[in-house]
Amino acid sequence: RSAVVRGRVTDRDGRPVANAAVGMPTGWAGDYREQNRYVRTNDRGQFEIVTGHVGGYNGQEPLNIAAFSVRGGLSHLTLEPLKEGEVRDQVNLKLPGAIRLRGTVVDGQGKPVRDVICAGGLHGVSEVSGADGRFDLGWLSLPFAGEAKMQLVAHSPRPSMAGGLLIWPVRGPVTGPVTATAKEYFEDHTVGLDATPGKELQVKVTLKPTDLLTIEGQVTDANGEPVKDVRLHLFAGNANVETWAKQALPDISGSGFVVVNNKLLADTTTDAKGQFTLRTLRFDGEATTDGTRFSIGIVRDNAAVTLMKDVTLPNDVRQRELKIKLE
Repeated sequence: RSAVVRGRVTDRDGRPVANAAVGMPTGWAGDYREQNRYVRTNDRGQFEIVTGHVGGYNGQEPLNIAAFSVRGGLSHLTLEPLKEGEVRDQVNLKLPGAIRLRGTVVDGQGKPVRDVICAGGLHGVSEVSGADGRFDLGWLSLPFAGEAKMQLVAHSPRPSMAGGLLIWPVRGPVTGPVTATAKEYFEDHTVGLDATPGKELQVKVTLKPTDLLTIEGQVTDANGEPVKDVRLHLFAGNANVETWAKQALPDISGSGFVVVNNKLLADTTTDAKGQFTLRTLRFDGEATTDGTRFSIGIVRDNAAVTLMKDVTLPNDVRQRELKIKLE
């Protein structure tokens, strides 16, 4: 059982693109190997793919096909289901173009900032800035008309959690060494990009500093005795009373589906003396007229206890002590 897909890849001006990669599912029945197949276009931008992905579920399963080149960018489209023995012609893909993006991350004094995740484009391409603050994302595919605008987003390191793990606001590769505790911290920053095809951009990203905040204290029981191994989860603003525990205690059994929009910043566990320390950045909290607001979800013996709301640090305060009594 097979079908053939033929077509052509062009740039945004309609010119053929040679040596572009074209891929789609092959789905040979009973064969788990090479379930996706990739071919290259010829000098006229033409390609041909033989696929076993025909019929599908009740003959109604559509197919996705994509084309890519470094300077041309990425394009994809959805095909109607293929029939056995069919030859599908005129499957044409137009590439949107690409831009080259590199640059430097600095602070307000022009000094380089390392370990900043620099993410650009529509497909999550990212790199961590080096000791000289430099990054290079290579060529990034441009959007078509009506799609999202091209942006560069710089995510600076966050304070270390218990165990020395760094909190990163987005997923991305960490390709260089990172420090568990930085001397200073910065707000995230977004830069709009010139989306002219073929443009080579050199971007300077200047980060604005933000305060490192510390919330520490002790958890005791109703008799005033310290309680160890209590888990505390720090959220930006007031987390939702109904959903914060779903985030702190995910249901690994998979029963039910809950949309959680709470922004979890850090978590820690009390020691033998019931003491704890939570660190975060002012930028990550919820700004209010009184300062920066957070909430703390408390978990004991793998069960949600309560959510402390309106934990606020005024704009001139960087540290707050809490005494938490469990009833």
